[in-house]
Amino acid sequence: ALDMKGPLVMMLDALVRIAADEEPPPGDVIFVALSDEERLGTFGARFLVEEHPELFDGVRFCLGEFGGFPFHLDGTRFYPIQIAERVGVYLECTFEGPAGHGSLGVDGGAMGRLGRALVALERKRLPIDITPAARLMLERLATHTSGATRLAIRALLDERTAGVAIGALRSRLGALEPMLRSTVNATVVTGGSSPNVVPASVTLGIDARMLPGVTVDEMVAQVRRIIGDDVTITPHSEGLPPLTGDPDMGLFDTLAAAIRRLDPEAVPLPYLMPAVTDGRWFATLGIQPYGFHPMDLPEAFEFQSTIHSADERIPVGALDFGATAITDVLRTRTV
Repeated sequence: ALDMKGPLVMMLDALVRIAADEEPPPGDVIFVALSDEERLGTFGARFLVEEHPELFDGVRFCLGEFGGFPFHLDGTRFYPIQIAERVGVYLECTFEGPAGHGSLGVDGGAMGRLGRALVALERKRLPIDITPAARLMLERLATHTSGATRLAIRALLDERTAGVAIGALRSRLGALEPMLRSTVNATVVTGGSSPNVVPASVTLGIDARMLPGVTVDEMVAQVRRIIGDDVTITPHSEGLPPLTGDPDMGLFDTLAAAIRRLDPEAVPLPYLMPAVTDGRWFATLGIQPYGFHPMDLPEAFEFQSTIHSADERIPVGALDFGATAITDVLRTRTV
């Protein structure tokens, strides 16, 4: 309902409204509905941009997931608008060591190396990196907060103090941390074939999410600094498009104005998406993706924890709110 049928309804509704207008929109509007974003977009967005790029000639901006949900901080209602995103790569880490009978002692085994790597991943973090998109968000967030909150957010803008500031804000703004550093999480472990045989090899799968501008080779090097060199790391990133760190902000003010017309107390701000969307594929054509499907959700609505949950839902009124905002944008001449 939130990810992504509700927002799809908003965009389709906006298109129907535009088509019913007596006056045509100020430019071409292309509606693209795709079905495999959760599976890397290989047969959807990637297929379109690689096999039919002519469909998007002259397009500068696109609207898609994932931004416009409100969050509240110090009495202010913020609406993040996505301008950039991280990119994921799956790292297959293979640990090797002597095999042997389970009844005998085996030193330096693959299981022990795996265990030390898991502990290191749990305890250590990748370096802070303030990307242009994250800096834009933090600067605007600091402008509209005060007191200790403002001081902590300003501390996030300095890589020397950001680590301490993250700890201070984690209980209220824990979602900021993955916008300030690449992250790695152990997700899959495979190895061993018999209860009484010490395996010679075990494999750890790591879900790595890279900030804009970080390459796969750089990510592998950072992981090695955490888990050591005695491991074979195979990245699975075939076809993943590279992302830069410099978003085109040419449409941001138009999107922000559309939200403020519906909610005069709103404070729109740029947003670096911690996960990935199909927008990264359209970015390879020089198109700037924006995550934009505004929702006037009640303050108690836990947006991010509701996505992909068993009770994923969206208030009906939020659908109309988002469709109206998107229609407003489509009616506005921006370039």
